[in-house]
Amino acid sequence: MTDPLGFSSHNHARCIAGSVATVEAACAAQKLQLTPVRRRVLEILLQEHRALGAYEILDILRAEGLGSQPPVAYRALDFLTAHGFAHRIERLNAFVACATPGEDHAAAFPRLTNPGLNLDLGSLGLEYLLNNPATGYFPERLVSRLIARGRLRRPARTRKFVYPVYMVYPETRDHEAFEPILESLRRHSEKFL
Repeated sequence: MTDPLGFSSHNHARCIAGSVATVEAACAAQKLQLTPVRRRVLEILLQEHRALGAYEILDILRAEGLGSQPPVAYRALDFLTAHGFAHRIERLNAFVACATPGEDHAAAFPRLTNPGLNLDLGSLGLEYLLNNPATGYFPERLVSRLIARGRLRRPARTRKFVYPVYMVYPETRDHEAFEPILESLRRHSEKFL
């Protein structure tokens, strides 16, 4: 098998063995059964380093004599996703192996989880969060006072995100109006370089 693009200097066997060992240890600690089929499905996902549909996985299992009916693949995938060893990508109806099982990383991959409700509305989203049982990610400038007052709390193990800032404007912009904004962005960006 040739390695996918971007993995030419990647030690695939060590990557797979390390991830499987991590999952085995987690299963032992949680008294979960990592059956041969579940283990093989995990290995298949790890080998590919890409999202795979259940039927692609089933084709491999069938060829290896590990099962030929869809429930075989789906049960293994259900187990792996339920315990955080793999993730389902809803939009693709496909699955990927978790590169870091046991770590809290859902915020880094928001499309790999099903949050139920996703608001990207700044202060409107914050108002919703304050009036409903919910969680969210907000710029610190929006929540720092609420955290200080005890109205919100920052869970332990949350990640700090640094996002690039882009300003989009028409080519026929009013230079006099936009130049102070651009200068301010340049000045603030120098702090991070």
